[in-house]
Amino acid sequence: MAAWPELIAARIPTPSPTRAELPESPSRSDIMTHDRRVSDRDRVANAARDLTPRERSVLMLSAGHDLDIEGVAAHLGIGPAEAEAALADAICKLDRALRKDGGSPSG
Repeated sequence: MAAWPELIAARIPTPSPTRAELPESPSRSDIMTHDRRVSDRDRVANAARDLTPRERSVLMLSAGHDLDIEGVAAHLGIGPAEAEAALADAICKLDRALRKDGGSPSG
């Protein structure tokens, strides 16, 4: 299983060619797309350093595993309101850290 920064960075829209469209050897564009995804993953991981363990867990379960807020709450043994508040805090902290680091991922 991929680490949660990879799961989150993977959700950042990046056009990717279908298998039939891929050339025999990677093009410069393919390499740049890969490099951008690696860069996004690293930026998200760095931005997440200031999250509390609960905020990281809520974010991972929500964004990385596609659980709704009730599923996140049940998994962590907390109430939905607490899970929702932790998710909102995590998103705000990530947004602030990413903006401070030079804008949104891939931006």
